[in-house]
Amino acid sequence: MRSGRSPLILAAVTAFTGLTLAACGGGGQEEAASQSSPDRSEQAAPTAPQEAETRPEPAKTTAPPAPAGTPVCKSAQLSLAAAGGQGGAGTHIQRLEIVNGGGLCTLEGRPEVYPYDTSGTREKGFKTASVPADFGSIGGKPGKVTLEKGGKAVVYVVVNDNSTAGKSCAEAAGLALLAPGDTGAPAKLAKPWSPCPGPIQVSAVHPPTSVF
Repeated sequence: MRSGRSPLILAAVTAFTGLTLAACGGGGQEEAASQSSPDRSEQAAPTAPQEAETRPEPAKTTAPPAPAGTPVCKSAQLSLAAAGGQGGAGTHIQRLEIVNGGGLCTLEGRPEVYPYDTSGTREKGFKTASVPADFGSIGGKPGKVTLEKGGKAVVYVVVNDNSTAGKSCAEAAGLALLAPGDTGAPAKLAKPWSPCPGPIQVSAVHPPTSVF
């Protein structure tokens, strides 16, 4: 009896063992698969696309070259503003800013600059001359400057702040400027000052980027 049942029992045990191993092996594969696949919740969130960096273009300091036929600036369309100064050893350099309140025009050369009194009349006894060409960066002739409406240019005035022969310097209520070649009403800057008689040295017109 025992010898007849042994092959059957052995076959059953072998089949059961195979099923058990297969079940265990399948579980291992599932566990390995679960370990090798990262959890979706742990994946890095997609980043938003970066916007390209934009930089503003630098502001224009001078107008482009004037087209042919552009008129010269008239004093009546200009205004003046004090834009810094420096001095030493009795000499003062005043930087004047010229602002165009009219249409496109050009300035070239040396304007006429003179002090005026409280009545608006030109002070007497003042002579004008050109700033020497070798006077730092403000001498010489920089060339034509084009001014759009609201555009700016610069001119320098060099004066002697010392008294002359023991006399006090004349009191002036401000400075007047005539554009090069213009004979009309000047642009004026109300700025009390006491320049001594002469001469007053005036530079040619410079672009607005000009410095001492």
